[in-house]
Amino acid sequence: MPNNNKSGSKGTKNSTPAVSLETIRAVAAIGKTDNDTYRIKDGLKAAGAKWSPTARVWVFSSEKKAKETLKGLKAGAGVTVGEVDLTLLVGNTYPYRYVLPAFGGKFERAFEGWGFTDTKAAQRAFAALKVGTQ
Repeated sequence: MPNNNKSGSKGTKNSTPAVSLETIRAVAAIGKTDNDTYRIKDGLKAAGAKWSPTARVWVFSSEKKAKETLKGLKAGAGVTVGEVDLTLLVGNTYPYRYVLPAFGGKFERAFEGWGFTDTKAAQRAFAALKVGTQ
């Protein structure tokens, strides 16, 4: 019988998906407006930066990489390197993909989880998932 579980795990039908709540600080290219980074998005992608729809910034693996990239792209004064805090729900969130946007979550490909700009909304979503799986 084929495994129809989208998470890739071989758990039983009644197993509780493991989901955790994390807060991370990420290095990012931050524009004063979205247009500041949009015009250089292809260069940012080529340098390995990933778009964060929640924070609306381009996330880098290191501050050094971010600064070198922006200098090379001649990004201008409208784009700076800074840090952003993201609250993420990570783990097997696939079963909840239709519920999490109602709490303000957006899927973050860069972090393989759901990002929230409001920490309290993330905590409410996490609590709702825990209650729903018991």
